[in-house]
Amino acid sequence: MTRIAAAIALLAWLPGCAGLAGHREPLEGRVVPCPCDLDGLAFIPAGHPRAIISRDSDLSTARYHPGAFVTYRVFDPDTDPKAGNQCSFDRDGRLIPAGPAAGTPDFISPERSVLGHFVVDVLPFHRLGWMEYHRRGWAPIALAPCE
Repeated sequence: MTRIAAAIALLAWLPGCAGLAGHREPLEGRVVPCPCDLDGLAFIPAGHPRAIISRDSDLSTARYHPGAFVTYRVFDPDTDPKAGNQCSFDRDGRLIPAGPAAGTPDFISPERSVLGHFVVDVLPFHRLGWMEYHRRGWAPIALAPCE
């Protein structure tokens, strides 16, 4: 825990990571919610013209979200200059809203800082496991309860 706190303090000097003091504020309302299906990603730019939508590597998806077919990250600097969201979908293109395959929001989007994302989001995931990670504030965020 001390190493993580020291790394977070160090990140304050890295580009894209300044102002981490409030990084534990709830992520709901700070990130673009995941659509209920894969096709819904195409509609995000209509409401978020500066949003960056990127597909995660298949290796990353398999390692961090076992059971997901594909994961995408959504980062909109107009919604929050640091935080982003990750959306996991099954083979049929439906959002996976819970469990180990579900995507997670990021206090620091890798679009903003890869190192910051690793220290603030990935390391706690490794240390806590997905259930505790979701309970502590990284629970999936979707537009609405998806069927």
